[in-house]
Amino acid sequence: MLKKWMVVALSLTMVFSMIPFGAHAETTTFSDMPEDWSKPALESAVDNGLLNGANGKIMPQEYLTRAQMAAVINRAFGAENVAVLAEYEDVKASDWFFLDMAKAVAMGTFQGSGGKLNPNDSITREQAFAVMARALKLETSEVVPTGFTDLDNVSTWATGEVFALVNNGYIQGSNGMLNPQGNITRAEFAQVMFNTIKEFINTSGEHTLDLEGNLMINVPDVTLVDSNVEGDLIIGDGVGEGEVVLDNVNVTGRLLVRGGGAESIIIRGDSVVGSITIAKVDGEVRVYAEDGTEVGTVLVDGKDDVIIEGAFDNIVVLAPDITVWATEATIKSAEIKGEEARIVIGEGSTVDKLVLSGFRTSVEVNGEVEEIETTEAARDALITVEKDGSVGLVVAGGAGTAVEGEGSVKAVEANADDVVVVTEGTEVTAAEGVEGVMAGEEEVDPGETSTVEEETTTEGSGSSYVSIKLVSASMKIDGIPTNVVFDGTDVTVPIDFSEEGTDITYSMSATFNKSVTLTKISIGNENIESGYTESLSAVIGNTDLSGKTLSKTVTHDFQEGHLDLFGNTFYFTVTDGSRTKTFTVNLIPLSN
Repeated sequence: MLKKWMVVALSLTMVFSMIPFGAHAETTTFSDMPEDWSKPALESAVDNGLLNGANGKIMPQEYLTRAQMAAVINRAFGAENVAVLAEYEDVKASDWFFLDMAKAVAMGTFQGSGGKLNPNDSITREQAFAVMARALKLETSEVVPTGFTDLDNVSTWATGEVFALVNNGYIQGSNGMLNPQGNITRAEFAQVMFNTIKEFINTSGEHTLDLEGNLMINVPDVTLVDSNVEGDLIIGDGVGEGEVVLDNVNVTGRLLVRGGGAESIIIRGDSVVGSITIAKVDGEVRVYAEDGTEVGTVLVDGKDDVIIEGAFDNIVVLAPDITVWATEATIKSAEIKGEEARIVIGEGSTVDKLVLSGFRTSVEVNGEVEEIETTEAARDALITVEKDGSVGLVVAGGAGTAVEGEGSVKAVEANADDVVVVTEGTEVTAAEGVEGVMAGEEEVDPGETSTVEEETTTEGSGSSYVSIKLVSASMKIDGIPTNVVFDGTDVTVPIDFSEEGTDITYSMSATFNKSVTLTKISIGNENIESGYTESLSAVIGNTDLSGKTLSKTVTHDFQEGHLDLFGNTFYFTVTDGSRTKTFTVNLIPLSN
């Protein structure tokens, strides 16, 4: 986005030892090991290869830098993926912390601000708490903790994450204070780590344990048997594409999946898992719950596709632009919240109720779904029911909802405008006060019901309905062609916003696979009015947009200010007379 968010960089970790995971440190005596509250935590950090001393000292009262903290977090979770750091001016390839900073950014624990990561700065307690909350994928909290007198000193940007860590019982503070602006010491951070992760499994093989607290598995090929974890079980990034098997394991908290591959997380026996949070940053992951296991809610909040197989109470997809594959799955309820996220209900899978509540979310049904609902926020949702798929009822509350495919849809209740249904034999009912509801080629009057006839779902000589596709796209800026990235659905255009106050003309050419009409243009959630941009409005209603040029003149004042309000994304909605399709043009900055 072009928005210039002032985000405080939060990263944590420390580097004092290069002891790899998989090998505990030798028991060492430190001359300055404290005999107080911090000793068990410091010993645990040493034993698990997170902290080492120097010259026979553990230095418990030294402050940590951001780079040091990043290194420890990376080691604890076994982070391996790296991000490109070209945008950060204060991290060089020759720096000892370069790789750790790249891992921390990839993990999402470290964000940076103003083109800097500030690796050598001491890190404050609130920053450390925020990074831990991110690493643990804790939902931000608005619940104000009790028992602390200095909560007003917590920075606004950090409140949700700090409150989450405190409300989960990981931070107790001292003398009724959190001291959020104070720098964190080695001893204090060791205590934070000890509070959040009680034990590590860092050797492959079979393990059995009974633990009160959170457990971290950060190596691949681990089988946990006949075990009880009274807390969270974390599948760390270090598992990579490897396998973790839970056999007769009871987890009272969450199963947090940050690592694993396409054949990896297997839950079997009489295992009971209260909830699963899937947050892998790179690569597909599969969670397979065999018969006899009990799994509650699965929360998908990572950056790549997820495969789920087995019986689940509830699936919630928060991440944008990913696909969840339900294979031989039995799901009581599911909700797709992430923008442009997609769920595929495979053959043999059943869902009682599925809710699409994110912009341009979609579902492909090859199995059976009793009910699908699109909410008001699910504008331009797409429901595709394949030949062997079936849906009992669609309740369309999102404008522009489209229902298509060769499968069976018994009925659609259209409670919003521009709902288009082309599945044969479907009864379509338009609610009072809505318009643009289509049952095939027939418009359904408000308060009336029509059935999609067989002939209305074909084009030409008995062929299936052909979906609208954007075949190619190009753009000129002030008449000069510019590079675009076209992925078959959306267009991304790099723009130089460095010169303010200059009029710029954008001219886009778009070619479709069939004759379409442009029906709507919007920036973010705002429709563009005809007086706002004559050149765009002039082509709305054009009977054939294929190969036409869309032009718009704006100033950089608009780019720097107005786009902060409405976003740097344009949405173009077209129709072929049967259904609508929305395409996206993203403007990304070459410089800030």
